[in-house]
Amino acid sequence: MASGLDPAARAAAARVAERADGPLVVAVAGRLKAGKSTVVNALLGRAVAPTDVTECTRVVTRFRRGTVERGVVVDRRGRRTPVRLSPETGLPTTLPIPEHDVAEVTVELASRALAGVEVVDTPGLSTVRDDVAAVTAGFLGLDDDSAAACARADAVLFLVNQAVRADDVDALRRFLTATGDRSGVATLGVLSKADEVDGGVPAAERLAGRMAEDLRGLAASVVPVAGLAASSCRCGRLTQGDVDALAAIAAEPEERRAMLTLDAGLFATLDAPVEADTRQRLVGLLGFGGVREALALAERTGRDAEKLRQGLLDWSGFDALAVGLDGLRRRADALKARSALGALERLAWAPTTGPADQDRLRELVASLRVSPELHVLDELAALEELAGADTGFDEQQLLELRRLLAVRDVEERLGAAPATDRAGLADLAWQGATRWQAAVNGPGTARERDIARVAQQSLLHLWAELTDGSGDDT
Repeated sequence: MASGLDPAARAAAARVAERADGPLVVAVAGRLKAGKSTVVNALLGRAVAPTDVTECTRVVTRFRRGTVERGVVVDRRGRRTPVRLSPETGLPTTLPIPEHDVAEVTVELASRALAGVEVVDTPGLSTVRDDVAAVTAGFLGLDDDSAAACARADAVLFLVNQAVRADDVDALRRFLTATGDRSGVATLGVLSKADEVDGGVPAAERLAGRMAEDLRGLAASVVPVAGLAASSCRCGRLTQGDVDALAAIAAEPEERRAMLTLDAGLFATLDAPVEADTRQRLVGLLGFGGVREALALAERTGRDAEKLRQGLLDWSGFDALAVGLDGLRRRADALKARSALGALERLAWAPTTGPADQDRLRELVASLRVSPELHVLDELAALEELAGADTGFDEQQLLELRRLLAVRDVEERLGAAPATDRAGLADLAWQGATRWQAAVNGPGTARERDIARVAQQSLLHLWAELTDGSGDDT
């Protein structure tokens, strides 16, 4: 049907299709100095995104998987200028063309962390420079530019500091409206400077729980992360020399060490067995909270750099962030399908699309919405319903629903034992469909019956795939 469109509409539809076939696009967004680039580096395991205030922090930067490591600056006319990546610092601090001419920067890395996902570092929202904030707003689909919708993110890691502000909430609501996300299932909140919360990481975990309640319906959850320590450990910036310095300070008498760790100023200026510039480097690498935790670890691990780095990484909360990103990756098909369908729908109603093309596109959207291939959208909507409010499902039903709707691996979706053969999987799918049929016809609310119907259809689709649609599982 797209072949019948005029050239401009056909090109826009082709961009939508290309996006749907590509990796899951996850934007890292938040206020200025929220620690976005630091979190990006932690996720990538590479110190490649600039963390100082440079030209690169004021433009959209895409990190995608590639076989050749390279950076490219794309200007607003589509012209591409290569930039050299430094093994130590990643992207350069200045760009080869004027900042106002930059559309985006693209970086390709040979990184397992980018398997099936593209991470996008965005400029700060609510910055003192309106043009910088507008770049992020445009990328996230917070404006009405239908062309920008084709490049919109599928999911967001939204960074917050120690308080959720009104403009944070507004940005999230606009993103959810633009993507059709009804409960924030594609958004993960990140309390990115957990070590700076009064009371440290344990207090940050409690604060993140309260923030999750404040953002209920806007984000799936909020995870606390000591981003600086996580990044330094993941990117290999904490060297053996740094660990030796920490071990030397940790070996000081308890009273002396207590004085050094009262605050960052005393740590940097009091006499110590380690030079002041080395101590300042440690604070720059780990944050003061991270230094205090590293000293406590060094008492037990001594000069074992690997053990100390792993202990810091565990303390930082990075694992919870990685699990959250993996959850988004497992729902990639549904999230990308929703983004693509939404982009097509906006194109179908755009005033710049001719009347004949609008009719064709609306017909295409309508047919796609009822196609079996896009049942994943019904699954995502049901998952959002489960996240949005309490239901009458019991714990076992909720566990089964979340597994069935959120996971793509067939065995895991069906709760199958390891090494279950195809016939056994087909039996589990049929039994599950029969079980949920009872809930479809049961006394639950209309909302609960709709969710049960989606679960039943998912299981029937699985059964059909496992039996090749014939009912014969042999």
